[in-house]
Amino acid sequence: MRSSSFYVVILLRRFLNLFLKKKDARVLLEVHNVLGEVIAVLANEEQHSGGHKYYFGAVGKGYANGVYLVKRTVNGKTYVNKMVELK
Repeated sequence: MRSSSFYVVILLRRFLNLFLKKKDARVLLEVHNVLGEVIAVLANEEQHSGGHKYYFGAVGKGYANGVYLVKRTVNGKTYVNKMVELK
């Protein structure tokens, strides 16, 4: 099993940390609702290796508390995780 070149940590249900381990990468980081609609694009750029922090607050953007999907594409490989936002 190969390890990926990055990892994501979701903190306090609103903060996302993306760590690029060894090299720079092209990153697309999106938040989708459960219907698959994109509701926020947090990053769409070439990024240097190291840590990157993002904030997403559904309620602050006019959306309800609930389940959201965090889709990250790093150098053409796509991964999806669930994120739950509660009051």
